[in-house]
Amino acid sequence: MSVDIKKIVNSKLQSDHIFEPLVDKTFEEFRIKNNNFLEKEKFEEIIRGIYKTLRLPPPSNNKIEQEWKRLNKKKDGKLKKEEYKELIKDLIKVVVDSL
Repeated sequence: MSVDIKKIVNSKLQSDHIFEPLVDKTFEEFRIKNNNFLEKEKFEEIIRGIYKTLRLPPPSNNKIEQEWKRLNKKKDGKLKKEEYKELIKDLIKVVVDSL
């Protein structure tokens, strides 16, 4: 019997009671105290840390800038929790797709 890991993870991403606590916990860890957003420097730190954890070559500054612009929809220099949530979903999908 084969287990479809991609299908399982994708269904979990749709389940707010599983996914939301992950987003909340990590967002709280990375945001600056008393702010409800992440600044660009923290975003860069997160991205570099993820690449390092996954043992991938470091992302270029250009790649990080592209991701920042894509996620920071209001172009206000602040990554809100909803924007951060999109980043986490994208990262999980990349990891799952690599399986």
